[in-house]
Amino acid sequence: MFDSNRFEMQKPPVGALLCTVHFLYESKIAEAEKTCQRITALAPKYAPALYWQGMIELDSKAYEKALSSLNLAIHLDGQSATFFLGRALVFAALGKPAKALEDCNVSIEIDPDWEFSYFRRALLYCQMGETDLAYDDFSRAIALDTDFIEAYFQHGLMCLKLGNLTQAVSKFDEVLLRAPNHRGAHLAKLKALFKLMLTALWRKP
Repeated sequence: MFDSNRFEMQKPPVGALLCTVHFLYESKIAEAEKTCQRITALAPKYAPALYWQGMIELDSKAYEKALSSLNLAIHLDGQSATFFLGRALVFAALGKPAKALEDCNVSIEIDPDWEFSYFRRALLYCQMGETDLAYDDFSRAIALDTDFIEAYFQHGLMCLKLGNLTQAVSKFDEVLLRAPNHRGAHLAKLKALFKLMLTALWRKP
């Protein structure tokens, strides 16, 4: 079990930051927040800690605080694709998709091989009704990581919504190939197949 008190708070406090991330992945938000506060108290200009502090605040729906933390992290390190993508999530939560899109674009410029930036931008494009652009970004994300299950799934949902039923089934099959117990993909595939069946029945003379 991780214990943040075991890590010497050196500069930069890498050990304590790893502890923060571990707590977050285990959904121990209070412990993560406490450890992150210790880091920022010791090293207030340590950009990675400010990023994770922003992610904790985002999870807690403290969106303005999260934006402030991410702004400072980016001010200290303007070459981190992760920081810009994190701020994009905050802007999206604040209902500012145009700002979120700008940060996704910067994230991609910094690291054009990071599939998550394309995935997040695709989701934004879906919300904005830019389905062709969303399709391209989902495809890029999958090309960079052929096991990106959520990208296949969200791509399939978009195809289903647009009525591209055969393609939707294909995307859900890709999900189930990699995650056979993915309940969402099972249900969505059944819905797509049902619609295909209805379409075939209506076409009968």
